[in-house]
Amino acid sequence: MLNKSLLVVSLFLLPPHPILAEQIKFLNEPVLYFANTHDLTVNEEAPSTLESFVRNWSQFEILVPKDQFPIDAPNCKQTVQIRFKGIEPLNNMASVTQKARWDLLEKIRNKVDRNVAPLIVAVDTSRYVNRLENGKLRLSYCNVFIDEIKLQ
Repeated sequence: MLNKSLLVVSLFLLPPHPILAEQIKFLNEPVLYFANTHDLTVNEEAPSTLESFVRNWSQFEILVPKDQFPIDAPNCKQTVQIRFKGIEPLNNMASVTQKARWDLLEKIRNKVDRNVAPLIVAVDTSRYVNRLENGKLRLSYCNVFIDEIKLQ
């Protein structure tokens, strides 16, 4: 019979089956982890060229079905919009952060292969996010702003 500790350790070392793995979850509040970007969508108005993206403050939205979002959003009907804070364009040149955002937008828009690295985003809790008495987070509107993104 297998030792219980060995079984638990084995479960942590085995890669999760894709159907069982959570697509979106908290790493540490308020940091969100997206297992992959393949199933995400972006707003239709997102700029279509890097130049227009930079000119428009490098903003776009990732649309997440409400039932898959780990923060309670009682006022939302279908989706929660993850919004990226604007970056003022300087001399129409793309910064490293703007290029990283553009690459992410293109990966999501083009439904890049599922084997792309996970996406980790830090939520700005100063806007539209409330902490309830029980310690849980709740959105007062249907959008959340992102402080930073990290691609593993």
